[in-house]
Amino acid sequence: MSAIAVKFKQKILIGFLLSYIIILLLPLIIGSIVYKETLRIVEEDARQTNLSLLEQSKDVLDKNLADVNALVIQLAMNSQVNELVNLNRELKNTDTYKVMSVSKDLKPYLVANSFIKTFYIYIKRPNIILSPNAAYLKPDFFYGKSFKYIEEEIFANHEKLLEKRFDKSCFPAMPIIIEGKQHSVVTYVQSIPFTDYGDIKGAITVLIDESQFNKLLMRLYIGDSGWAYIMDKDGRVITSVSNKANGIEYVKDIFLQDRGYLDCEISGEKMTVSYTTSSSTGWKYVAVVPTNVVMAKAKYIKGVTLGITVAILFLGLMAACFLAYRKSKPIKEIITVIKDNIGEDTYSHMNEYDFVRGHISKLVDSNKSLKDTIQQQLPMLKSAFMDRLLKGEFSSSEEVQAFLGHTQIIIKGEIFIVMVLHIGEYGNFLTKDILEEISIKRIVIRNYLEKAVGNIGQLQNIDEDKLALLLGFASSDKQSFKKYVGDFVEEIYSELHNQYHIDVFFTIGGIYDNLIDVYRSFNDARYVQTHRQMDCNEKAVWYEDLPKDNEAYYYPIDTELRIINKVKAGCEDEVKKSFDVIYEENFIKRKLSYAMRQQLLTEIRGTVIKLFETIKTCDSDLIKGIELKIEKLDFSKDIYYAYNYLKESCLNICKVVNERKKSFNYQLAGKIMDYINASYMNQDICLISVAEKFKLSETYLSHFFKEQTGENFFHYIEKLRQQEAQKLLSQTSLSIDKIAECVGYSSSDTFRKAFNRFSGMNPVSYRSLMKDRAILS
Repeated sequence: MSAIAVKFKQKILIGFLLSYIIILLLPLIIGSIVYKETLRIVEEDARQTNLSLLEQSKDVLDKNLADVNALVIQLAMNSQVNELVNLNRELKNTDTYKVMSVSKDLKPYLVANSFIKTFYIYIKRPNIILSPNAAYLKPDFFYGKSFKYIEEEIFANHEKLLEKRFDKSCFPAMPIIIEGKQHSVVTYVQSIPFTDYGDIKGAITVLIDESQFNKLLMRLYIGDSGWAYIMDKDGRVITSVSNKANGIEYVKDIFLQDRGYLDCEISGEKMTVSYTTSSSTGWKYVAVVPTNVVMAKAKYIKGVTLGITVAILFLGLMAACFLAYRKSKPIKEIITVIKDNIGEDTYSHMNEYDFVRGHISKLVDSNKSLKDTIQQQLPMLKSAFMDRLLKGEFSSSEEVQAFLGHTQIIIKGEIFIVMVLHIGEYGNFLTKDILEEISIKRIVIRNYLEKAVGNIGQLQNIDEDKLALLLGFASSDKQSFKKYVGDFVEEIYSELHNQYHIDVFFTIGGIYDNLIDVYRSFNDARYVQTHRQMDCNEKAVWYEDLPKDNEAYYYPIDTELRIINKVKAGCEDEVKKSFDVIYEENFIKRKLSYAMRQQLLTEIRGTVIKLFETIKTCDSDLIKGIELKIEKLDFSKDIYYAYNYLKESCLNICKVVNERKKSFNYQLAGKIMDYINASYMNQDICLISVAEKFKLSETYLSHFFKEQTGENFFHYIEKLRQQEAQKLLSQTSLSIDKIAECVGYSSSDTFRKAFNRFSGMNPVSYRSLMKDRAILS
């Protein structure tokens, strides 16, 4: 490889690679900025979540404590309780029933508030304790047996309640024994009466189950090593919750505001403290959570984002390399091709794009030149096509149409006719001056006729003094066409005679309904020429107007060559058609003598013998048998039998030729089908790749596949893929994307569209339907 080519290829690859890397870095930079902002919002949200839960817990407890206050007020305002509080004497026997009645009336107060475990009302005189469940006429018995704090001495007996005045006082949770069972309660005490002056006549004690507080605190996410607690305004911890096995540390004197959060270090561990303060009680609600727990979601997002970024960066670089190579490869190949056709140093100073641009400009110029050359050659192509058409060398109408498109010839019509225009009567003696005169007249006639016929016909030179004119007619009405041709001939004759002083006459062949048969019309016109009376003054002589009782048989050399060519090609229909024409011309339209018929058959046998010479390599027993019989064929017995036998012999040779072709085609078709059946799941399989594999052209492979299988190439591959997809959907649990990949589709969207087109439903519905059928069966 030259230094120029290597240099260009490296520059192209690096250029594309840098472009893709820059495109890749732009979203990564923007993504990193968005990521940092997202991380900040997530961290803030994580802190706000615990703070919000603390706020909710505070609001619920404030409400419940307000309900406790309301209960205490209702108890203090109760008329029966007030009557006992103001009794100010010892109980008499008659008061016992009254005390029990008051105790019984207190029960509804407890039922109405689920936050409260129980409450007690101590009345100094007459020295009794009332509860929703009982009345204790001997307080000492109550404190000794029914009610006892395990650690707190302040409530050891009823005298302690009278030592000082309590106003909505709450005491931290402490263990207590009630009726022989241990509980943990928060104690609320209110002295009665509520006024700050005068003697204390008693106290209302409300016991709140600590679990009511803990239920709210447990809603906070504190992790395995965090804790939460409630602290009153004096710094006493009312209650706390924790998952730690080794106790907790209470944060007290670092709160600068009523609510918020802060980061600190406790016992060597970074902790995030969230707190809020009740405006009604002054209590602080505090959650102490390890910072790594609070930031767990942020860390997860950070880890996932980092992983995705690294993966995207890696895949992006791989994709950039792949795309850079893929995009630069065509340019590299173009440069290599160009380089192989120029000198080494011709464009060493150019960059790759200028290099390619310069040569593309040259290629465009060359293409224009080639088109101009082709345009110049077009008249020759048209002449060659018309020559083949008039000689009957085309094997099918499709082939004729293909050549019409290639040569840009337009011939419109449903029925066609060929007429031969003869320039004067010059005989066989032609001098130089006569030839020059004929040439000038032919040019004048061509120019005039080309304008006259337009798109309905074509001209072709056939001899120095003759032109063939092919005409088409839009209708299939032969009588109308014949009248049109007669008028057309009259117009041409008059114009050429009157304006240019040129005398012409026409011989006109038969009318045929297919372009592939116009050679017969041409042969008819030529036949008219040989049988036209020299003293005939008609401007035009029609083939069908000739007398058919002459002695000459019809078997022109063009017909013989056509039979030979069609037999070699294996075209049975065309051979049969040619023999039918010979039969019609010689045995129906003409009255041939016995000797002339024998001569015709002898000439046809000569044609068949020529065919045997062209297929010497064929070892068919059928051919050998025909060849022996043809040589011994006796025309003196049954002429019609001999004619039909010659015809059947040609058709049998066609069959042998076709068998040989089919044998080769069958083997080739088998190889192609085996290859497709084994490779249809490959995403790259297509008409081009299969054609390259078997060294065929794409057009030929497409037609060959359709001819051998009756199916379109692409439809056949799609059918194989869809049938396999149906099998995988009904028999496996593979995902739709995986099935699409397994059967050869580049994307699941393409697969879904193709499946819906093939099966009439989407893949998910088909799988569901197959499962339902399996269950029912």
